[in-house]
Amino acid sequence: MIMTVAIWASVVAIALYLVVGSAVDWYQTRRQGQQAVALEALTESAFLDHDSAGAVLRNLKGVPPKVMWSLALTVPLHFDDHLSRRIVSIVGATSARRRIERLSRSRFWFRRVRAARLAHVLPDDAYEVVEHLLSDSSISVRAATIESFGTDQIARFAPDLLEMLTHPNQSVRFTAQQALLRGDGRITEPLSGWLANASEDSAVYGLEVAANLDDPRLLGRISQFAESNDPLIRRLVARATPVGSLPEELGFFRAFFDDPDPAVRATAIESSTRIDADWLLPRVAEALTDRAWKVRRAAGRALADAGALGDLYLRAALDSPDPYAADMARNFLELTGRMEELHLERSNTQVDSLVGWAQR
Repeated sequence: MIMTVAIWASVVAIALYLVVGSAVDWYQTRRQGQQAVALEALTESAFLDHDSAGAVLRNLKGVPPKVMWSLALTVPLHFDDHLSRRIVSIVGATSARRRIERLSRSRFWFRRVRAARLAHVLPDDAYEVVEHLLSDSSISVRAATIESFGTDQIARFAPDLLEMLTHPNQSVRFTAQQALLRGDGRITEPLSGWLANASEDSAVYGLEVAANLDDPRLLGRISQFAESNDPLIRRLVARATPVGSLPEELGFFRAFFDDPDPAVRATAIESSTRIDADWLLPRVAEALTDRAWKVRRAAGRALADAGALGDLYLRAALDSPDPYAADMARNFLELTGRMEELHLERSNTQVDSLVGWAQR
């Protein structure tokens, strides 16, 4: 009797396992199918006019919120602003928004993290929810919120992100800086105001953001750190000097060529090519005789990248009494394939024919 009961119990357990397993598989397959259809419709709408796209997107209003969450995570906002704004409008018209707002108020931090990862799909009138997540007591929630930001959110919350650059927690500072590095020109003015009052310790993060923006409007704020005692700060200033700066504005930059730290001198040489400062090529050529190998190498590369004028300085350095300068010049002329031009035999016939053609 006991054996029979055990056998029947095993049969029932196996049957339940198969039924439940089939139901779970069916649910997952259905959800994946819904997500695939929603993603296809959303992608299709990006290539249609406004009215046609609206007709396609109206079919997504009945999609379950969990599918919309997965869809929002599949298409990051910083990938395509046009597509991103359509995701935001869809989420705002569905129950997904209310679900995200409820999760943001949960007493469990891991649920608030789920809401934070979807903060970027909330419409503009829900910015209070995003502000709440940015000030959350959990560092994980703050980080997840910032990581989800697209360029629009970065521009809107730039003052908050800049303030986080002075946060005592390193992970918060790093996450805020990474978001600002994805920003565009809209964060230039907030960054300029922040740099005006920043200490050298916190300016490290802001100067890296300024170097990424490469905006001439930041030149005055960047140059105020040029006389720092910290060589790292001076390197960042040299790297952040924006393109298009006028020669009379770059007195601090020329001083970096004589900096006591070789890393600063090398960075200034590399930046001189980036900012198209051809008038600094004589100083770059002088650096071929620098006592530091990394500075000589930076000078050789900068001259090789400067075109025909840089070639003239490299060829002149071949006759330098400094063997290290001559060796570096020869090395870069060979790398660019221009050393062979110095060994070409002169053809009088070709030259005479060209002269005769020019005199016709």
